[in-house]
Amino acid sequence: MYNTSASQLDEVSDDFPEDFSKMKILPELLKSVEFGGGGPKVFGVVMKISSKLSDEEYDAQITPVIVRLFASSDRAIRVCLLDNLPLMIDHLSQKIVNDKIFPQMVCDPIQST
Repeated sequence: MYNTSASQLDEVSDDFPEDFSKMKILPELLKSVEFGGGGPKVFGVVMKISSKLSDEEYDAQITPVIVRLFASSDRAIRVCLLDNLPLMIDHLSQKIVNDKIFPQMVCDPIQST
């Protein structure tokens, strides 16, 4: 049922005012992806909305979640992150990639358990 809602949100997300999307919808979607099982479909909507953020907003809201998601043992989320890497890479500092993301990709937490 939730996936249907995520698909519908993706279709209508452009209809919302930009500030409403950034201030109300995005934080809830981030929580859903990270804690509520929103998964890859919701992450796609997050990426769509995050394209409208300033660099400062992206660093504050999106980057910490991306770093935590790369540490996730959920393979679907990690594949989704890799699929969306072209949308994220320009917003991530070299230090974040080298220190926090790359080590997670080299040492798969699924295999270390």
